[in-house]
Amino acid sequence: MTLLLEVEPFNGASESQLLTHLRTTIEVKLVNHAGRTVCQPAGSPGEGIGNDHWVLRMGGGEAAFWHEGCAEMKLKRSESYTLTIRIRDVDPKTPKIRIHASFERSDDFGP
Repeated sequence: MTLLLEVEPFNGASESQLLTHLRTTIEVKLVNHAGRTVCQPAGSPGEGIGNDHWVLRMGGGEAAFWHEGCAEMKLKRSESYTLTIRIRDVDPKTPKIRIHASFERSDDFGP
């Protein structure tokens, strides 16, 4: 599974340049029922795939951030998980958006 942080509303490719250059820090922690950390990435939005920033994926009028640190995880349906998302040092240029977390099968995922 890959964790996605869906951006709503997304106003198209013109907004992507702004979103990929924000100096906002996004921290995520996913812990399983036994207290084991499954993933814990942190970083700002950026361009290109890398393990130090959040990548903006766009298509079909939708956009979502993803991070290599929470991609292609093996999650079990029989286990419960706790997801914590922390947004800090919000860039004053950040547009008014909402972020919704979702998970996508990794075999459906691609840059």
